[in-house]
Amino acid sequence: MHIHMGEHMKRERINPNCPREVEQQLRALEDAIYKKRMQLHECVETYGIADPRCLHNSIELDHLLNIFNRLQKDLY
Repeated sequence: MHIHMGEHMKRERINPNCPREVEQQLRALEDAIYKKRMQLHECVETYGIADPRCLHNSIELDHLLNIFNRLQKDLY
């Protein structure tokens, strides 16, 4: 996965044989994962790791990562 580089930077193709639609889904997931990580980090800094809000963010992040990994696995 790429570290979030901002929308203005061009990204390399994930896989030359990857359909554009799947690549777009992966890119959107990368962005969502980055945002959710930042939300989780902020939550932990603000409320502490044991706060239910942080647990909720962590579960959402896990869900996004699982989707991303399944899509990646299907490509290779």
